[in-house]
Amino acid sequence: MRPITVPDPLLGEIDITDVAPIIDSTHFQRLRSVKQLGTTIYLYPNATHSRFAHCIGAYHRAKQRIKSWHDTPRDYKKRGINALSTQEERNITIYALTHDIGHGPLSHVIEEVTSFNHEENGKHVIKDGIKKAIGTCGGNPTIIHDMLAKKHPLGRIVDDKVLGVEKWDYLERDLHFSGAGVLAPPHLKDIEKHVVWYKNQLMITSEAVHPVRNLILFYWNAYKEVYFSPKSLFYQRLFQKMIHKELTSGTLKEADLWNLNDGEIEGRLKTSSHEEVRTLFERGMQRTLHRAMVFRLAPYLHEEHCEKNVHLSPSNTPFLTAFENFDAKILEKIEQEIANIANINPIDILFVPVSKASHKRFSPHTVPVLMQNLKETVDLFDHYTDMRPTLKTHEESFLATRIFCNQKYIPKLTKKAEEIKMLLTTYQNRNE
Repeated sequence: MRPITVPDPLLGEIDITDVAPIIDSTHFQRLRSVKQLGTTIYLYPNATHSRFAHCIGAYHRAKQRIKSWHDTPRDYKKRGINALSTQEERNITIYALTHDIGHGPLSHVIEEVTSFNHEENGKHVIKDGIKKAIGTCGGNPTIIHDMLAKKHPLGRIVDDKVLGVEKWDYLERDLHFSGAGVLAPPHLKDIEKHVVWYKNQLMITSEAVHPVRNLILFYWNAYKEVYFSPKSLFYQRLFQKMIHKELTSGTLKEADLWNLNDGEIEGRLKTSSHEEVRTLFERGMQRTLHRAMVFRLAPYLHEEHCEKNVHLSPSNTPFLTAFENFDAKILEKIEQEIANIANINPIDILFVPVSKASHKRFSPHTVPVLMQNLKETVDLFDHYTDMRPTLKTHEESFLATRIFCNQKYIPKLTKKAEEIKMLLTTYQNRNE
């Protein structure tokens, strides 16, 4: 049988022969039309790559990592280092392929307005949608399901926050297609030589501590500059607001939403039966809403690159994180009250706080280091004692709550800046 291959601009030819039944399934094919970066496409127009391409890339990287482990010295394997069975290897590569099978449209955007996330949806797809295909490819659907549920340690080879193959794939892929080349990642191939599986953990050998330290800092810069830049957060919140209106009005059901792709949900919003949704969609496309007020920690106010007429307000951490667990309904209520204070139509206001999803991305994730005696392990952050305070600084510099407004009403809004901050403080106090 002739091999089935997929050309990839980053990884070359990828052989998918062994997993073709999964890739040919309706559930996997749907990922062709789900963009990897969701609404970030409105900032980086060339970032049109899909979850489909990312999943195949993660699959290939998992195969390459396992292949490199085959060359592990025998005495190392006797100690349990990189010692995997053929069946375990198969399940790992299939999990890498299917780890995003449950993604809805617009990347993670809809997860803030629905009752479950892509992993919960993925478990359903594995159980009821591609179970047979997984078995045909030699995988164990129950184990794949447990990996997605974070109940099986081998899943960490794929989804570890620092060393997971899917993490490496989306970072290289996203930065390549977004054109954010200034954020060139460390040489992952060099780090790969020092990644090991030992005692149910992904570790690095001591030779790689400095490159991995740089890799962790790189992750944070990528999130801050690309994934959660002010404009990116604006579009995420805008689409969440529109989708919430569609869900609460009953014109769109949650179960149906998860089965849509990006183009289908954008089409529904653009042609919505609700005038307000259509207006919001149009304003998003025409970029008529701009930053009017920004609340940040005082030392980082200067990092807000914005127009001179934007009101910058020094704030504290409890204030900036107070709104991260508020649902779309409460955020709209806040927008209504801000609009009342400034005597502006609420449709001209968009309140964009620190979100729960984005904030948790900045939680520090360390790495175990296997020392040269192959017995002792140390924490990377204990080796580099500056890491925790450094990452804390990164997190603090990210914290911001922003109010966007139709440009012509910005003077009216900023004139009421102190009154608006008092309003937001009352919500902070209720949350506490």
